[in-house]
Amino acid sequence: MGLASHIELKEAVARRLGRSGDADLEAELDDYIDLAEARFQRELRLRAQEQRATAVLSSAYLDLPTDFLELRNIQLDTDPVRSLECVSPEIIDRSYPQTAPARPQVYAILGSALQFAPPPDRSYTVEIDYWKRFEALSDAAPSNRLLVNAPDVYLFAVLAEAAQATGDSARWQEYEARLAAALDKLKVFDRRASYSGATLRVRPRVVV
Repeated sequence: MGLASHIELKEAVARRLGRSGDADLEAELDDYIDLAEARFQRELRLRAQEQRATAVLSSAYLDLPTDFLELRNIQLDTDPVRSLECVSPEIIDRSYPQTAPARPQVYAILGSALQFAPPPDRSYTVEIDYWKRFEALSDAAPSNRLLVNAPDVYLFAVLAEAAQATGDSARWQEYEARLAAALDKLKVFDRRASYSGATLRVRPRVVV
């Protein structure tokens, strides 16, 4: 059988655990998949997660995208384009207290929003380059790009969570080792695919 869907993944894990047809395992498998996906969000930063979005910035705060995981770059699409510096919310409070509106120079991540300073004096188009979360598997979302491209990563991650939960240290070590190998191969392939067919050139970046 394949490993192209949520159902097929759970069936494959159940077979490997020797518990095919075990109704009590169903709820446990959903938990193990959730734990594996939480691990992916912490450890993986792949091309498939790269996302670019634009928004109109007209106030000091802008909601982050709902699939936001980690920020890469923010720029104002002015002429010339201007990249913004990341600072802490405390620095904004200290350095820009009651600042008059102007072109934003810095930003901070504050909860589920971005805070800009100085507050914008007009509407700007802001471009956000970030890593997004892989969509969680469910009956409503039976597959995602990680499962399609790296089913072994999903399989061994879920098996490792199951082995840890049941206290099977021997199987946990085996699945952790196989997961580590699968992740290494995935990251090498992803890096190679990112630059295939092109000669890398280093270009100076000018920040205005």
